[in-house]
This record gives sequence, structure tokens and C-alpha cells, in this order.
Amino acid sequence: MREIKFRAWNKKERRIFEVLGISWYDGEVFERYADAGREWYSKEITHNIHDCVLLQYTGFKDKNGKEIYEGDILKIKGITNYVVVESLIEFGMILYHHSPKEMEVIGNLFENPELIERGKI
Repeated sequence: MREIKFRAWNKKERRIFEVLGISWYDGEVFERYADAGREWYSKEITHNIHDCVLLQYTGFKDKNGKEIYEGDILKIKGITNYVVVESLIEFGMILYHHSPKEMEVIGNLFENPELIERGKI
């Protein structure tokens, strides 16, 4: 069974952060922070869920051990650049043809849109 976890892109702050938790009732996304190895969160480290795009972990790591999330741009042997759009169905199809050992995370859709310009993917 794969680990279920998320990152999020905050559209207003224009940055990606690790998600510690989600409160659907309050409409908040809690950012993961670490202090001396201990995880914690506070009301000051929350984001409005409507300002965020949630990006799910695929359960796989690239050839360098980096976790692969939805929205990541991968360099894959035999393919120029590949965008992980949906973690379960669509990413599963690429795994049918390629091993994660042939993949390398080179960026993501939000912070590195230049990697997917017309003709580069």
C-alpha cells in the first residue's frame, strides 16, 4: 500500500509547501514545518484551501531518491520531458513502460513552466 501524502501550490504566495494536514470542514491546509526534527503547525501556518492546488504523492521515487508528485516534470529515458498529471491512472501507464530508475524529477509545472514550453515536451 502506498503512502498518502500531499504537497500544495499556493496560488497567491506562488510557492510549493509540504502538507501536514487538511481540514475540509474549516477549508484550511496546514503547512509542514520541522523544528529540531519535530513536526508542528500553528494557526499562523495555514492556507485557505481555495488558494491551493493539492498535489498527491505517486508512491514512487526517481533515480535519485526524490519523491515524485503530481505536477512534477520528469526526464525519462527515451522521452524529453514528461509531466505527471494524475498519480494513479496516467502515471501508472508510464510505469508500465519505464522504471522509476529511468526517471529524474527536473522541476514542476508551477515553478518551472519553461520546461514544458511548446516543443520542449
